[in-house]
Amino acid sequence: MNRICPPWRQFELLGGRKRMADTNGMDFGNERAKDALRIVLEIVHGKEVVDYENSSPRLLFYILEVHAWLGHPKATYSSGMDPKMVGTQGAQFSPFFNKDAISGCIFDMAKKAKYLYRVKDWLLLALVAEKLRLHDVMQLVLDNLCLFCRADKRELPEEARNCIKDKDWARIQDLRLIDKNLLNKREFYVDKIFKGLRLLSHQVLYFDGGILPNEKIFNTYQEYKVAACSYCRSLSSDEFHRELISAHLWPLCAETYRERVIDLLHVIRDMEERTLVGRNCNQLTHLYDHLRRMCTESER
Repeated sequence: MNRICPPWRQFELLGGRKRMADTNGMDFGNERAKDALRIVLEIVHGKEVVDYENSSPRLLFYILEVHAWLGHPKATYSSGMDPKMVGTQGAQFSPFFNKDAISGCIFDMAKKAKYLYRVKDWLLLALVAEKLRLHDVMQLVLDNLCLFCRADKRELPEEARNCIKDKDWARIQDLRLIDKNLLNKREFYVDKIFKGLRLLSHQVLYFDGGILPNEKIFNTYQEYKVAACSYCRSLSSDEFHRELISAHLWPLCAETYRERVIDLLHVIRDMEERTLVGRNCNQLTHLYDHLRRMCTESER
């Protein structure tokens, strides 16, 4: 233990019967903090397989905080090893953290919630990814953060903050996650969404006018999923354009849209829900599904 654990910082003991330690604003009366302490101590004492399956962003963040207070140990040794061998040349050791397991649990929590941004305090994972150099996790965080970016604004959106404390929020801000590349990605998504809406505008106009598209145009419709399927109740041109006007999206111009990508997706979903009849789908059903997948599904 002494080789792995340098002296701890001074703990301030609080309370009467309930003695809680508070270090750097971390409340050790909190269940997540207790779990973090337990997990790190298990690793220190040689536990080789740690189950991160039911972890949360806050628990993973707290685990790294405790790890930092221990002096950032890089390795751990088997509990059955002769204490005299610990730290010596030739002693078998394991990396302190199983990065693949942590990365896997983060992608699992995103999958269970359907989207990472639905997971409470998900932006804490940016600190976890930066600390452990989990590039796939950092990309997942950035992909979700992109949905909340506004044009030309590099400040972290408050609506993505959840219950993150001021000190931790400041640390996330220091990572400067929103850069030119992320804003360019937001612009790319906005352009694609508006292109899809323009194509659907053309499609319903052609359909109402009885005009058959040529093969090239039809292939473009299919690419953007704006062509009606055999189960669709096709939208009329008046119906679709009335929805666009009601949502303040008409005339369709990506260059003037300054708000969030996620707002655009929600507007299309709401338009689809208002225009559905019975169990039939319509062109907005397929366009929304296509755009949602494009903007939210990251390849690992």
